[in-house]
Amino acid sequence: MNREEKSNNSKEKIIQSAFSLFLSKGYDATSTQDIINLSGLSRGAMYHHFKSKEDILRSITEGFYSQMNSFLEKLVADTTLTSKEKMMKIIAHSADDYTHKQMVDCYWNEKIPFALLEEVRYLNNVCAPYFGKIIEQGVKNHEYECEYPQELAEILIFAVDVLLNPTLFKRSYSEVCSRFDFLFLLLKKMEIPIIDSDGIKKAKDLFKQAY
Repeated sequence: MNREEKSNNSKEKIIQSAFSLFLSKGYDATSTQDIINLSGLSRGAMYHHFKSKEDILRSITEGFYSQMNSFLEKLVADTTLTSKEKMMKIIAHSADDYTHKQMVDCYWNEKIPFALLEEVRYLNNVCAPYFGKIIEQGVKNHEYECEYPQELAEILIFAVDVLLNPTLFKRSYSEVCSRFDFLFLLLKKMEIPIIDSDGIKKAKDLFKQAY
């Protein structure tokens, strides 16, 4: 193993140790010494990679964004699926995304300065264009009609990822479900069935885990 590989392994060990402690003890109750002890590395090794707990948590969020980018890019490029099927893939991916579930449990966007602003920008500047392309594909393939695919993509993303974010707004599960039902009704009224009733059910199941 060369020096670069050893360095990457040490960095990953620190991240995994910190994330485990954030979940078991809570972010605020976890000290840098706790992370050092669990990782088995020296204090110098930790500070070689990270200046603080905040830096570690930010690294975790950046990793999540990178994985999501790769998933969406491949999904948009997939020519074997319909637009509706791609939307279902996104819902299924979100439901199975263990890392993101853990991040929500850590209330990560309350711990990093400007984290919410960064997330909103990520949703608007990165995720929404991918969603827009998928909606455009549905229009091109005559699955439905939509004059404003990009604008619809932005509204859908913010409706789900911001307005229904359990770390931002304290809602009961029934309140969340009623908002999904409203979203489904809205799409039906607009005659843009990009998500069907099965997709809405999967979305509800995903949020049920958070509540």
